Amino acid sequence: SGYTYDYYFKRHNRRGLDDRGLVARNYVNIGLPLGFKNNAFYSSYDDSMNYGAGDGTTYGPFSSALDVVAHEITHGVTEYSSDLIYLNESGALNEAISDIMGVATEFFFQPVGDGRLKADWLGGEDLFIDFGPYFRSFSSPTSGPDHYSIRYTGDLDNGGVHYNSSIANHAYYLMVMGGTNRVSGISVTGIGFAQMERMERIFYRGFMYYLVPSSNFSDAREATIRAARELYGAGGVEEQTVRAGWNAVGVQ
Repeated sequence: SGYTYDYYFKRHNRRGLDDRGLVARNYVNIGLPLGFKNNAFYSSYDDSMNYGAGDGTTYGPFSSALDVVAHEITHGVTEYSSDLIYLNESGALNEAISDIMGVATEFFFQPVGDGRLKADWLGGEDLFIDFGPYFRSFSSPTSGPDHYSIRYTGDLDNGGVHYNSSIANHAYYLMVMGGTNRVSGISVTGIGFAQMERMERIFYRGFMYYLVPSSNFSDAREATIRAARELYGAGGVEEQTVRAGWNAVGVQ
């Protein structure tokens, strides 16, 4: 939790959840009494992060993965900024910015590499006792769609908030690292790993200050384009890369 606070302060000059130093409560090793071993969540009731103890067979403690902790804390940051409604596309964006800031915090503090306690483009990989599985992949999404045209539109999971978040996650990955979206066939030249800080700032600014509770994917596109123009100049490589990334995943 302290690492995540430091990431937000050092990278984005933000002081905690509400930018006023609000104390963030952390409850760890939640187990059988609440039936909540294998999960984690942010509670707006008392601005707390809550982490399951893990079942000891598949999962270790959910407070043991930096990207998971940063993910939950970012839900609090979102509540005190854009306050994206946890439903349908706005809910998917809420999940996506938590995923994105989660990996950003990993890259800020952990060495890059494959393995436990290494920074990578996966989410939740450090939770697994037998290291190897993961919850999210930014480069090759398997837990959700990698293109807007194949998004989930049903009622489960609050309208697919966890599932459809992978659309924005993959767009962000393409903007940084580059690549080709398998559905559209559109290739993106990323700004490069050495310049990833710029994309972190763009997404933070766009999502936290230019979205509103009911924003959708198209709004997120326009918000990040606006942030890129304000931070790095109109028509610059950052704006062009943001446009290309959203184009590749079918968000207009």
